[in-house]
Amino acid sequence: FYVLNLIASSKPEGRIEIGEEEEEELSGVKREIANTLREISSGIYPPDPRDDFTCTRCPFSFICSRT
Repeated sequence: FYVLNLIASSKPEGRIEIGEEEEEELSGVKREIANTLREISSGIYPPDPRDDFTCTRCPFSFICSRT
């Protein structure tokens, strides 16, 4: 509930100027974060690191289905 409420009600504290390319990248990251939080909130939490190196440093690698 808190995470969903935080997403819905958060407001920026200041403004910064960014270009069109940065705007696209930020929009993609925002969608990815929102999807991840939605999955976690619904009980879905599949292992999906950005790269395989993450797995070697992860403290949960011994119980992960990815490794």
